[in-house]
Amino acid sequence: MYRRTIYLLASLLTLCLCTGVTVADLQEGLVSHWKLDEGAGNIAYDSAGTSDGQMYGIANWMEGYLNEGVGFREGYQAGTGSVGYIACSTGPEYERITNAITLSCWVLPYPEANGQANWVFMFFRSGARNESFHLAYRISSNDIRFRTTLVDENGQFDTGHYGAPAGSLFDGGWHHVAGTYDGLTKIVYLDGEEIGRTEIVGTFEKGAGRVLMNCTRDVETPNCGAEVLDDIRIYDRALSPEEVATGCCGAGIHGQSDRSGSH
Repeated sequence: MYRRTIYLLASLLTLCLCTGVTVADLQEGLVSHWKLDEGAGNIAYDSAGTSDGQMYGIANWMEGYLNEGVGFREGYQAGTGSVGYIACSTGPEYERITNAITLSCWVLPYPEANGQANWVFMFFRSGARNESFHLAYRISSNDIRFRTTLVDENGQFDTGHYGAPAGSLFDGGWHHVAGTYDGLTKIVYLDGEEIGRTEIVGTFEKGAGRVLMNCTRDVETPNCGAEVLDDIRIYDRALSPEEVATGCCGAGIHGQSDRSGSH
Protein backbone atom coordinates (compact mmCIF):
# COMPACT_ATOMS: atom_id res chain seq x y z
CA MET A 1 0.00 0.00 0.00
CA TYR A 2 2.87 2.41 0.84
CA ARG A 3 4.56 1.81 -2.54
CA ARG A 4 1.25 2.22 -4.33
CA THR A 5 0.64 5.56 -2.58
CA ILE A 6 4.11 6.83 -3.58
CA TYR A 7 3.53 5.69 -7.17
CA LEU A 8 0.13 7.41 -7.32
CA LEU A 9 1.49 10.66 -5.95
CA ALA A 10 4.34 10.62 -8.47
CA SER A 11 1.95 9.84 -11.33
CA LEU A 12 -0.45 12.55 -10.19
CA LEU A 13 2.31 15.17 -9.99
CA THR A 14 3.44 14.29 -13.53
CA LEU A 15 -0.10 14.51 -14.89
CA CYS A 16 -0.85 17.79 -13.13
CA LEU A 17 2.33 19.32 -14.54
CA CYS A 18 1.55 18.09 -18.05
CA THR A 19 -2.19 18.92 -18.17
CA GLY A 20 -2.48 21.88 -15.82
CA VAL A 21 -5.33 20.17 -13.94
CA THR A 22 -5.30 20.83 -10.19
CA VAL A 23 -6.94 19.14 -7.22
CA ALA A 24 -9.19 22.20 -6.92
CA ASP A 25 -10.36 21.68 -10.51
CA LEU A 26 -11.57 18.20 -9.59
CA GLN A 27 -13.66 19.57 -6.72
CA GLU A 28 -15.68 21.79 -9.07
CA GLY A 29 -19.14 20.36 -9.67
CA LEU A 30 -18.60 17.41 -7.33
CA VAL A 31 -22.03 16.28 -6.13
CA SER A 32 -21.02 13.16 -4.17
CA HIS A 33 -17.69 11.53 -3.34
CA TRP A 34 -17.61 8.24 -1.47
CA LYS A 35 -13.94 7.62 -0.68
CA LEU A 36 -14.84 4.30 1.00
CA ASP A 37 -11.90 4.76 3.36
CA GLU A 38 -13.74 4.27 6.66
CA GLY A 39 -12.47 0.73 7.24
CA ALA A 40 -15.02 -0.01 9.99
CA GLY A 41 -18.70 0.40 10.75
CA ASN A 42 -21.59 0.22 8.28
CA ILE A 43 -21.68 3.79 6.93
CA ALA A 44 -20.00 4.98 3.72
CA TYR A 45 -19.68 8.75 4.12
CA ASP A 46 -20.20 11.20 1.27
CA SER A 47 -17.35 13.70 1.73
CA ALA A 48 -18.68 16.12 -0.91
CA GLY A 49 -22.42 16.12 -0.21
CA THR A 50 -25.06 14.76 2.14
CA SER A 51 -25.68 11.32 0.64
CA ASP A 52 -24.13 8.98 3.19
CA GLY A 53 -24.58 5.27 2.42
CA GLN A 54 -25.78 2.37 4.54
CA MET A 55 -24.10 -1.00 3.96
CA TYR A 56 -26.37 -4.05 3.68
CA GLY A 57 -25.79 -7.79 3.50
CA ILE A 58 -22.39 -9.19 2.60
CA ALA A 59 -20.43 -5.95 2.22
CA ASN A 60 -17.02 -5.78 3.88
CA TRP A 61 -14.23 -3.26 4.28
CA MET A 62 -11.06 -4.46 2.61
CA GLU A 63 -8.02 -3.15 0.77
CA GLY A 64 -9.04 -0.90 -2.09
CA TYR A 65 -7.06 0.61 -4.92
CA LEU A 66 -6.23 3.90 -3.20
CA ASN A 67 -6.76 3.12 0.50
CA GLU A 68 -9.70 1.14 1.81
CA GLY A 69 -12.52 -0.17 -0.36
CA VAL A 70 -15.69 -2.23 -0.03
CA GLY A 71 -15.82 -5.84 -1.22
CA PHE A 72 -18.85 -7.93 -2.13
CA ARG A 73 -17.08 -11.20 -2.91
CA GLU A 74 -17.36 -13.31 0.23
CA GLY A 75 -20.79 -14.76 -0.48
CA TYR A 76 -19.74 -15.88 -3.95
CA GLN A 77 -16.50 -17.36 -2.65
CA ALA A 78 -18.53 -19.35 -0.12
CA GLY A 79 -20.88 -20.54 -2.87
CA THR A 80 -23.92 -18.80 -1.40
CA GLY A 81 -24.19 -15.85 -3.77
CA SER A 82 -24.25 -12.25 -2.60
CA VAL A 83 -26.83 -9.73 -1.48
CA GLY A 84 -24.26 -7.11 -0.48
CA TYR A 85 -24.79 -3.50 -1.51
CA ILE A 86 -24.69 0.12 -0.31
CA ALA A 87 -27.75 2.40 -0.41
CA CYS A 88 -27.40 6.19 -0.25
CA SER A 89 -30.28 8.61 0.20
CA THR A 90 -29.80 11.59 -2.12
CA GLY A 91 -29.71 15.19 -0.94
CA PRO A 92 -30.80 18.46 -2.62
CA GLU A 93 -27.44 18.72 -4.40
CA TYR A 94 -28.77 16.19 -6.94
CA GLU A 95 -31.10 18.88 -8.29
CA ARG A 96 -27.98 20.35 -9.88
CA ILE A 97 -27.79 17.43 -12.31
CA THR A 98 -29.86 18.68 -15.25
CA ASN A 99 -28.08 18.22 -18.58
CA ALA A 100 -24.52 17.09 -17.75
CA ILE A 101 -22.90 14.46 -15.54
CA THR A 102 -19.75 12.48 -14.83
CA LEU A 103 -19.74 9.09 -13.11
CA SER A 104 -16.44 7.52 -12.05
CA CYS A 105 -15.04 4.82 -9.77
CA TRP A 106 -12.32 2.23 -9.26
CA VAL A 107 -13.47 -1.37 -9.61
CA LEU A 108 -11.96 -4.84 -9.21
CA PRO A 109 -14.36 -7.24 -11.00
CA TYR A 110 -14.63 -10.91 -10.14
CA PRO A 111 -15.63 -12.51 -13.45
CA GLU A 112 -15.08 -16.06 -12.12
CA ALA A 113 -18.04 -15.79 -9.72
CA ASN A 114 -21.02 -17.81 -10.97
CA GLY A 115 -24.56 -16.52 -10.59
CA GLN A 116 -23.88 -12.82 -10.99
CA ALA A 117 -26.50 -10.70 -12.70
CA ASN A 118 -26.25 -10.34 -16.47
CA TRP A 119 -25.22 -6.73 -15.92
CA VAL A 120 -23.11 -5.95 -12.86
CA PHE A 121 -23.74 -2.41 -11.72
CA MET A 122 -20.94 -0.42 -10.16
CA PHE A 123 -23.51 2.16 -9.08
CA PHE A 124 -26.75 3.77 -10.20
CA ARG A 125 -29.54 6.12 -9.16
CA SER A 126 -33.03 4.70 -9.22
CA GLY A 127 -35.77 6.61 -11.03
CA ALA A 128 -39.23 6.35 -12.51
CA ARG A 129 -37.86 4.26 -15.40
CA ASN A 130 -35.62 1.95 -13.36
CA GLU A 131 -32.43 4.06 -13.45
CA SER A 132 -31.86 7.78 -13.81
CA PHE A 133 -28.21 6.94 -14.52
CA HIS A 134 -25.82 4.06 -14.09
CA LEU A 135 -22.34 2.72 -14.73
CA ALA A 136 -22.25 -1.04 -15.31
CA TYR A 137 -20.47 -3.85 -17.12
CA ARG A 138 -21.41 -7.19 -18.67
CA ILE A 139 -18.90 -9.99 -18.39
CA SER A 140 -20.47 -12.22 -21.06
CA SER A 141 -20.17 -9.61 -23.82
CA ASN A 142 -17.11 -7.79 -22.44
CA ASP A 143 -18.57 -4.30 -22.44
CA ILE A 144 -19.17 -1.28 -20.21
CA ARG A 145 -22.50 0.54 -20.20
CA PHE A 146 -23.08 4.19 -19.31
CA ARG A 147 -26.77 5.07 -19.07
CA THR A 148 -28.66 8.32 -18.56
CA THR A 149 -32.45 8.50 -18.77
CA LEU A 150 -33.11 11.64 -20.82
CA VAL A 151 -36.11 13.69 -21.96
CA ASP A 152 -35.88 15.04 -25.50
CA GLU A 153 -37.29 18.32 -26.84
CA ASN A 154 -40.66 16.64 -27.49
CA GLY A 155 -40.97 15.35 -23.95
CA GLN A 156 -40.20 11.77 -24.95
CA PHE A 157 -38.01 9.55 -22.79
CA ASP A 158 -34.83 7.98 -24.10
CA THR A 159 -33.07 5.46 -21.88
CA GLY A 160 -29.77 6.64 -23.31
CA HIS A 161 -27.91 3.33 -23.14
CA TYR A 162 -24.40 3.37 -24.50
CA GLY A 163 -22.08 0.38 -24.46
CA ALA A 164 -18.36 0.42 -25.15
CA PRO A 165 -15.92 -2.52 -25.43
CA ALA A 166 -14.49 -3.23 -21.99
CA GLY A 167 -10.94 -3.94 -23.15
CA SER A 168 -8.82 -5.19 -20.25
CA LEU A 169 -11.49 -4.70 -17.56
CA PHE A 170 -11.65 -8.42 -16.74
CA ASP A 171 -7.91 -9.12 -16.57
CA GLY A 172 -7.98 -9.65 -12.79
CA GLY A 173 -6.69 -6.19 -11.84
CA TRP A 174 -8.05 -2.85 -10.66
CA HIS A 175 -9.42 -0.43 -13.27
CA HIS A 176 -10.78 3.09 -13.33
CA VAL A 177 -14.09 3.47 -15.19
CA ALA A 178 -15.75 6.80 -16.04
CA GLY A 179 -18.60 8.12 -18.15
CA THR A 180 -19.15 11.77 -19.07
CA TYR A 181 -22.10 13.52 -20.74
CA ASP A 182 -22.23 17.23 -21.62
CA GLY A 183 -25.75 17.37 -23.05
CA LEU A 184 -24.57 16.36 -26.51
CA THR A 185 -21.93 13.61 -26.31
CA LYS A 186 -21.45 10.57 -24.10
CA ILE A 187 -17.89 9.35 -23.61
CA VAL A 188 -16.75 6.21 -21.78
CA TYR A 189 -13.23 5.96 -20.34
CA LEU A 190 -11.19 3.04 -19.07
CA ASP A 191 -8.06 3.83 -17.03
CA GLY A 192 -8.12 7.43 -18.21
CA GLU A 193 -8.34 6.60 -21.93
CA GLU A 194 -11.43 7.12 -24.10
CA ILE A 195 -12.84 3.80 -25.32
CA GLY A 196 -16.04 4.99 -27.01
CA ARG A 197 -18.45 7.85 -27.61
CA THR A 198 -21.91 8.55 -29.02
CA GLU A 199 -24.08 11.60 -29.73
CA ILE A 200 -27.39 12.01 -27.84
CA VAL A 201 -29.31 15.15 -26.86
CA GLY A 202 -31.63 15.60 -23.89
CA THR A 203 -32.10 16.71 -20.30
CA PHE A 204 -32.12 14.42 -17.28
CA GLU A 205 -35.25 12.76 -16.01
CA LYS A 206 -36.14 14.25 -12.66
CA GLY A 207 -35.98 11.59 -9.98
CA ALA A 208 -35.94 11.25 -6.22
CA GLY A 209 -34.35 7.82 -6.00
CA ARG A 210 -31.41 6.58 -3.98
CA VAL A 211 -27.90 5.93 -5.25
CA LEU A 212 -27.05 2.25 -4.90
CA MET A 213 -23.72 0.50 -5.30
CA ASN A 214 -23.30 -3.10 -6.50
CA CYS A 215 -26.95 -3.91 -7.21
CA THR A 216 -29.23 -3.73 -10.23
CA ARG A 217 -32.56 -2.54 -8.82
CA ASP A 218 -33.82 -0.59 -5.82
CA VAL A 219 -35.80 -3.52 -4.44
CA GLU A 220 -35.79 -5.47 -1.18
CA THR A 221 -33.61 -8.33 -2.51
CA PRO A 222 -31.64 -7.02 -5.51
CA ASN A 223 -29.28 -8.90 -7.78
CA CYS A 224 -25.71 -8.07 -6.76
CA GLY A 225 -22.21 -8.49 -8.11
CA ALA A 226 -18.98 -9.89 -6.67
CA GLU A 227 -16.76 -6.87 -7.20
CA VAL A 228 -14.65 -4.59 -5.00
CA LEU A 229 -15.32 -0.83 -5.29
CA ASP A 230 -13.32 2.24 -4.36
CA ASP A 231 -13.53 6.03 -4.74
CA ILE A 232 -16.95 6.64 -6.31
CA ARG A 233 -17.68 10.13 -7.63
CA ILE A 234 -20.64 11.92 -9.24
CA TYR A 235 -20.33 15.37 -10.85
CA ASP A 236 -22.92 17.78 -12.23
CA ARG A 237 -20.71 18.47 -15.24
CA ALA A 238 -18.75 16.55 -17.85
CA LEU A 239 -15.10 16.30 -16.88
CA SER A 240 -12.60 16.99 -19.64
CA PRO A 241 -10.35 14.15 -20.88
CA GLU A 242 -7.46 15.72 -18.96
CA GLU A 243 -9.52 15.81 -15.76
CA VAL A 244 -10.57 12.19 -16.16
CA ALA A 245 -6.94 11.15 -16.64
CA THR A 246 -5.83 13.16 -13.60
CA GLY A 247 -8.68 11.86 -11.43
CA CYS A 248 -7.77 8.34 -12.49
CA CYS A 249 -4.48 8.83 -10.63
CA GLY A 250 -6.25 9.81 -7.42
CA ALA A 251 -6.33 13.62 -7.44
CA GLY A 252 -8.44 14.97 -4.60
CA ILE A 253 -8.72 11.63 -2.83
CA HIS A 254 -6.86 12.77 0.25
CA GLY A 255 -8.41 16.22 0.52
CA GLN A 256 -9.83 17.09 3.92
CA SER A 257 -13.58 16.93 4.47
CA ASP A 258 -15.58 19.18 6.75
CA ARG A 259 -17.93 16.31 7.62
CA SER A 260 -17.22 14.25 10.71
CA GLY A 261 -16.60 10.55 10.20
CA SER A 262 -15.52 10.84 6.58
CA HIS A 263 -12.04 9.45 7.28
